[in-house]
Amino acid sequence: MSIELVQQYQYIYINGELINPALISKIELSAGIDSVLPTLQFAINDTRGDIWSTLHFGIGSDVRIALATTTDNNESMDAVVFANFCITRMYNGHEYGNSTLGGYIQVWCEQAWKFYENYDDHAYEKQKLGKLIKEICSHTIKRAHVKVEDDNFEESMDSGSIRYKLSCGDLDFITNTLLPVTLIGDSNSYFFLDQYGYAKLSSFEKLYKQKPKCLITPQMDIVSDNANGIPEQLAAYMKNKNYKYYIPFEGNISNIGSRANIDSMLNQIYEKLYLYDNQNQKSMIAWQAPALKAGSSSAKLRQSNIPVMNSVLSTSDATSANFFENYIIEDQIAFSRNNDVSTNDIFATVIGIRGYDINLAVGNTLDLWIPYFKNVEVETNPDTEEDTRKQADNVSIHWLSGKWLISKVIIKHISATEVMTMIKIIRPTFVVNTKTTSLTDVRVFYDVEGTVI
Repeated sequence: MSIELVQQYQYIYINGELINPALISKIELSAGIDSVLPTLQFAINDTRGDIWSTLHFGIGSDVRIALATTTDNNESMDAVVFANFCITRMYNGHEYGNSTLGGYIQVWCEQAWKFYENYDDHAYEKQKLGKLIKEICSHTIKRAHVKVEDDNFEESMDSGSIRYKLSCGDLDFITNTLLPVTLIGDSNSYFFLDQYGYAKLSSFEKLYKQKPKCLITPQMDIVSDNANGIPEQLAAYMKNKNYKYYIPFEGNISNIGSRANIDSMLNQIYEKLYLYDNQNQKSMIAWQAPALKAGSSSAKLRQSNIPVMNSVLSTSDATSANFFENYIIEDQIAFSRNNDVSTNDIFATVIGIRGYDINLAVGNTLDLWIPYFKNVEVETNPDTEEDTRKQADNVSIHWLSGKWLISKVIIKHISATEVMTMIKIIRPTFVVNTKTTSLTDVRVFYDVEGTVI
């Protein structure tokens, strides 16, 4: 069955005081694996200027946001409480005129760690970088509200070394000094706080290997008119995967090729690397192609092809060149792998969902199920010139179906009782079953198997 979230009430507290929900005209909460800290923006409809004239909050004020849900059975679900935020900026357009100075108060916030970093200098004993990052997170200032759980921190591959934190905050030290040389597996390393305030250190590979937390699919009224048997097929899939419900979505946009930075993505398809081992006085040249894959490939299941033509990598010397001076060799290798982050969203889909589900956390995976309908065959009778339309009996699964990583979540206010969730989902390669998916032959596309530096 689909989950029916009839009403979702949004509550915003500033310095512990509830803002009248009827006055809230805009909410946008955003979190992403590339963003480090979640952000929040909202607007208060201050018609008479009362709130602005008796301003009781300002930059640095504490902000909390919660979501309370009732279902179609008029049952109340546990409220979802998001991360702790602090105000970073405010703006009033005074849309109601100069006589009252009333208007829409726009408020921008970031997670509280933005204000409550620890700037003490520190020399850290020799240890692996993954362990060091977890240690720093565990000892943040209490008001930073950084939530730490062991399962959210992966072990790094480095041999361990002494690190010094000088004249910078702990968040800046992690993101700008430690993370670029932290290698976890054979893919990029990520450090971020999700929308609930939990700190996570992992690689793209580790994040993608998680079991999907939920199933999403187009609304049945969108697909049910196209072919018979879709609800039954979906029901069978849910039973096989042990899903209790599915989340319907209303629209999506698919993209091949990084939208954020086309040049970086193209440069990182096939990098030429100049490495220097200063301990052994050796110079090396290496080539690095994307190594991420959804899984191992076989004759029936292809999971390691990226949407880049074979001819590009077979006939090109490289698409860019890089070198990293004054670093030990293992840090250079970590830099090179963490530097190809733009290829991670080479497959990206943006989906809109009415309502919000707790499992749509950034860094989780989900299962996307999309039916694919074969083209209707049209035969024209030469005598009557009438067309006969023949619907295919079998239904293939669209190649977009399968596991995806949630890389960004945006929760938007629609009304006092309704929200819309926009999610960006990404995956590294095609996932193609040559017997059942709509795309059957991916051999013209580059296979990343065996391309690890």
